[in-house]
Amino acid sequence: MLTGRDDPAQAIRVLTAWYPQVVVKLGPDGAMYANGRDPVRVPAQPLEKFVDGTGAGDAFCAGFLPPWLDSKPPGEALASGCRLAARALGLVGARPAL
Repeated sequence: MLTGRDDPAQAIRVLTAWYPQVVVKLGPDGAMYANGRDPVRVPAQPLEKFVDGTGAGDAFCAGFLPPWLDSKPPGEALASGCRLAARALGLVGARPAL
């Protein structure tokens, strides 16, 4: 949306001209990371059943940031984000039952 490009790889090229590191969520296609070199892409986690999309983006960030801040490789951080986002998609309102 920010770049006017439909292709995620093209959008990442545009964004990395402005920002040193970029993460793009691709919904059912996973997520990508780039830092001006070849992008790293991970697939989405398989879903048993889609329930509600609320909070999936926030869940992705919550899964991505801890490994990223712990200096793990981009693919590992992306995979962690995708795992947590997939869990959120299986819950109403993205909140586990209390």
